[in-house]
Amino acid sequence: MMMEKNTKVRICNPLVDQNGIDVRLIGKTLIPIYRFKEAILRRETEGDWCTLGVMYFKNMATSKNGNPYTLWKMSDLSGGINSISVMLFGKSHARHYKIQLNRVLLITAAKVMEDKSGKGDVTICVNNPEEIVELGDSIDAGKCQAKKPDGSGCTALVNLSSCEYCMYHVKKAYKSVSNKRGDLQSSFSGPGS
Repeated sequence: MMMEKNTKVRICNPLVDQNGIDVRLIGKTLIPIYRFKEAILRRETEGDWCTLGVMYFKNMATSKNGNPYTLWKMSDLSGGINSISVMLFGKSHARHYKIQLNRVLLITAAKVMEDKSGKGDVTICVNNPEEIVELGDSIDAGKCQAKKPDGSGCTALVNLSSCEYCMYHVKKAYKSVSNKRGDLQSSFSGPGS
């Protein structure tokens, strides 16, 4: 097990050690996923940059012109669990579509795509297979342990080293407990207190 020193992402079964990562970062600006939107506004993605995170979702599809591609979602598991979308086309798709979920990846020199949805979503495009480096498996990426009202499990991404529940379910539990606190307090308050 190792902890990548820049992002604090914990990696088991590492394929590249920290020195190998450091060599790949020489001359590049490492942009953490949690601050990617800010980096775009500051034009940091116009230079030589890279990002590192956990691929926690993937979907393979075919474009309108019949070409296969892969869509990933990645996060660095920090704070509020921000994520970016990564699209793989051509040779990059052909080489990397089989990568398993919860792999820690370093992505360099990808192209930032325009946000056509207007939602502020970040999507990067990888055409060159050499722009993706597998670093190992994530120890901390997991699914929220809460149950939905229909009994199925919540599918939100969580950082297991911080909490087994997503922010939605933590807030919901806090609200439930805080609502009961008033009832509890009034039952112990006698007349004249």
